This record gives sequence, C-alpha cells and structure tokens, in this order.
Amino acid sequence: MEIHNIHKRLRDFAEARNWQQFHSPKNLTMALAAEAAELLEIFQWLTEEQSKNITESEKDMSLIKQEIADVFIYLARLSPDTSSHMPASLIHYYLNYLIQTAFISQSVPDRLNLLILPNSLPI
Repeated sequence: MEIHNIHKRLRDFAEARNWQQFHSPKNLTMALAAEAAELLEIFQWLTEEQSKNITESEKDMSLIKQEIADVFIYLARLSPDTSSHMPASLIHYYLNYLIQTAFISQSVPDRLNLLILPNSLPI
C-alpha cells in the first residue's frame, strides 16, 4: 500500500470516530513521543546482546510490532501530506549523513561538510 493511501485510511478512520478534533499537531506529537517511549521501554534494561536477540521472543516481537505501528500511525497523522514531504525529507537526511563524514567520524557531520555534494542521490 502506498503512503498516501495509508494516510487517507488513517484520516478516514479518525474522521469516522470524530477524533479529528483531538489531532492537533501538538497532541499528535505528544502521542508520538509517548508511543516512542513505550517502544523504548521494551529495550530499556536489555544488554546489547539481548536487544539483538529479541527477535527470538514471539511475545516481545508482538509488543515491538505494535509499538512500531503506533509510532508510524502518529507520524503519518502528523504530516498533512506525507507523500509530498517524504522526498524532501529523504534528501535532507541523506545530505546530513554523507558517507564520507558520517561513516568515518561516526558522529553527526559538521554542517560545513555538506558543501561536498555527491554526484547523485540514491533516492
């Protein structure tokens, strides 16, 4: 299913329940943060090794999938036209994490390094 179809279905779902009145950017952002925290809570006290092996637990994976879905839903609801914002967001992300700066230094690249643009974007 394409992202604009998902966005429409989520909007229709909210409208059918009269939830639009509660879906302000502030409320959606707060709900997104709460759902992201619920996802974080699953991993909070695990070791690195335990977090990598969590896929072995059906119970944990069920919880993780639900929380990821909740996060996605609020992200999609937050953007009034997700499909038109996505390409620009991907380009912004790509430019902020260029291989020659992000991989070598393993940190957020210096903004001045963004002047070194690649020949083509992989998107």
